[in-house]
Order: sequence, then structure tokens, then C-alpha cells
Amino acid sequence: VQLKARVVMRGVRFKRSMLEYSKIILSKMIFDRELLRKEYFKAIEHLSDEERKDLEAWARAALGSHLALVGLSS
Repeated sequence: VQLKARVVMRGVRFKRSMLEYSKIILSKMIFDRELLRKEYFKAIEHLSDEERKDLEAWARAALGSHLALVGLSS
């Protein structure tokens, strides 16, 4: 079962995959270490194995230094 998030922007609805939604949320959480950690773990709970790998690769590239600060880099 693939979960979809609905995003409403100026009256137009877009369907986003949970992977894309997770990337948006995580990119906005870099201001708070604990919140970033919490949202990262919440995101991986809702993703398939393939999507988790994609999210981890994206997170290393986009949030590398922030992930290291919260102990999530591998």
C-alpha cells in the first residue's frame, strides 16, 4: 500500500509520494536537531525498503552535515 500525501497550493491539488513529502519535511527541519531526528525516523517508518534507500541517499547528499550533528550519518 503506497501512501499519498495531498498538498493544496493556491486551490490546486497535487499528489505527492510519501518519499517526496518526507524530503520536503526533512529539508525544513534542519533548524532543530531533535526534530530532524524525530522526523527522519518517522519518515523511514512509512516508506518501502526501496524508498528508504532513496531517502537515505538523498539525506546524505542534501543534509549530510545536519545528519552528522544528530548522529544519523553512516
